[in-house]
Amino acid sequence: MSTTYYNSKKVSVLGDKKVGKTFLINTLCENYKNNDIFIIKDMVIEDKKYRFEIWENKYKVQRNSNIVIYVFNISDLKSFVQMKDLLNINYCKEARIGIVGFKWNEREEVNIDEVKKYAEDENAKFFFFSPKDDDCLKKVLFLLNEE
Repeated sequence: MSTTYYNSKKVSVLGDKKVGKTFLINTLCENYKNNDIFIIKDMVIEDKKYRFEIWENKYKVQRNSNIVIYVFNISDLKSFVQMKDLLNINYCKEARIGIVGFKWNEREEVNIDEVKKYAEDENAKFFFFSPKDDDCLKKVLFLLNEE
């Protein structure tokens, strides 16, 4: 018996090294390793079945992505600047855009209000997490999928 999915979505997760891309994916897909090409995750959101094909890449959006998530480190201003460059180079107007900031230590080099304004200007949603947060990717997919 095959399962019917209401919707299949391709998700690209982008960002520089050591910003939290693999960590983000692992909050939803515990068997994921960053040398995997992609991983499939089936989820139910508001009683609808979805199949997410999740791709991790440093610089390039996968073709036909429905959701693009840009990850950066709140504790590193250079990381935020690189994320903005990535978004400008890889802007995908057909996709829903998420910007995820991780706080890896007590230092905050990036102003949260500046990130919120930037996300709003880019028609993106901003998410802020620490490594202590569970289900980060599930929360991001839920909110980006609801529109």
